[in-house]
Amino acid sequence: MKLNLQTKYFINGLILLALALFSITFLPMILKEKYNIIFENYIYVEFEFFLLVASSVFYLFSPKYYKFQIYSVLFGIIYYSFFVKLYTIQ
Repeated sequence: MKLNLQTKYFINGLILLALALFSITFLPMILKEKYNIIFENYIYVEFEFFLLVASSVFYLFSPKYYKFQIYSVLFGIIYYSFFVKLYTIQ
């Protein structure tokens, strides 16, 4: 199966978006609980920012999939808001 360049860029952007969401949600918990490694919160935020910028650059060069880009970003926002609501200490 041969993918065109825009499809490759969209898939790369989608993977980077998923990694950014993982790095800000579950990665800190996994490193803290399983490996007892504690980083400052700004490290995770900077890593997430780098991944989101890289994802947006890949999304910029795949305008054919604009509708799917919007859906994936909205899904990411909804996922993050549910995660914050679920794991926030009351």
